[in-house]
Amino acid sequence: MFTVKNLILPILIASLLTSCSQTDITEDNISNNQPLNSNISDVQAEEPEASGSETTVDPLFPYMSAVNLLSAAQYEDAINQYNKVLRLKPDLALAYHGRGLAYHHLEQHDLAMEDLNKSIQLDPEYADAYRNRGIIFLNQGDLNKGISDINKAIDLYEARGNQEKLEALEKLLGNPTD
Repeated sequence: MFTVKNLILPILIASLLTSCSQTDITEDNISNNQPLNSNISDVQAEEPEASGSETTVDPLFPYMSAVNLLSAAQYEDAINQYNKVLRLKPDLALAYHGRGLAYHHLEQHDLAMEDLNKSIQLDPEYADAYRNRGIIFLNQGDLNKGISDINKAIDLYEARGNQEKLEALEKLLGNPTD
């Protein structure tokens, strides 16, 4: 597929060629560059659209990178990627949740709880955030808060008909040593 981005290298080369001093370029080289220069002006007319889309960076790539790093137990790198996502989209509950999990695995429980709290604040219907915050509360010995969050997660899973998540949570609660 041919896009404006594919023209970046030829544009840079053409810019370098046209910026050379005229005494270094023979008359034949200048005439050979004229079609290239006309193509450059055509592309430059399209540049405002391309540069406008470049200023709006899509957080999907760093988010997916963070998820993969978290899955690979590369927690510090995952946190760095989640930080990039949150700079681009500071209201993304999923990113706070993921970063909270990475902090939890690094045993930085205060930071983990801050992120899980923020995730729930941004999306009060985010069952996974309740489940994971509840598990952390239970691990810390705060049974009332832990059970409350687990029950909230169960209610949300049931409301959505998410039987798979319900079964996984029941298995986790039924087998705490697993």
